[in-house]
Amino acid sequence: MRESIFAIILGSLTLAGCGGSSTTPPPLTPTAAAPTFSPAAGTFTAAQSVTLSDSISGAAIYYTADGTTPTASSKLYSAAISVSSTTTINAIAAASGYNNSAMASATYTINLPAAATPTFSPAPGTFTSAQSVTLSDATTGASIYYTLDGSAAPIAIASTTTINAIAVASGFSISTVATGTYTIPTAATPTFSPTPGTYYGSQTVTLSDTTTGATIYYTVDGSAPTASSTQYSAPISLSATTTIKAFATAAGMMQSAVAT
Repeated sequence: MRESIFAIILGSLTLAGCGGSSTTPPPLTPTAAAPTFSPAAGTFTAAQSVTLSDSISGAAIYYTADGTTPTASSKLYSAAISVSSTTTINAIAAASGYNNSAMASATYTINLPAAATPTFSPAPGTFTSAQSVTLSDATTGASIYYTLDGSAAPIAIASTTTINAIAVASGFSISTVATGTYTIPTAATPTFSPTPGTYYGSQTVTLSDTTTGATIYYTVDGSAPTASSTQYSAPISLSATTTIKAFATAAGMMQSAVAT
């Protein structure tokens, strides 16, 4: 009896297992091929024009040039990408009937040669008169920038001056800084004795200068003195309120500042 019941159950299970209908799985969606780069990633000594392509006909390529991950909202590739500094380009391909491709990445390291360092004419040094300094550069087409007035014309220097300059040219990195100091000696400013102030009597004012051999020119009417003004040779007698203005000159030196 027990064997009969077991045979019936087994038969029922066998029949149940043979029934029903089979289902065919849907075909898998292919994945688009990853984009390729030309030229290939690497280190270069000049700016590069990078072309992106894909083996899937009609594929759209999206890319970034800031190292971020591209999406279908990123920039659509349509023309060669100009790379003038070290840049990482990431790209994906999208095509109808395909899953988006894996991300392709290429880093372009751009090591541009430095532009030639600017040169000065005359060469930096110590001079006994004002100078007109010309800046030049051996790199063709270089633009020179310096820390005075920004012009490209010769720089007029009437007092001790330090010029710092760089050169910039297409296809080159910025040059090193060229530094030139032009020392223009200036006569010492004259001094007065007694010192200016308020007095209750006439005064005899002596002018002096610490520059050996200096010549002093002065005025007593408040006007600016020039080399045509009175040359100091003896103390100045004052009996009324007076403003004296004076400057000094000396051989091989620039005119001093005006003392008042």
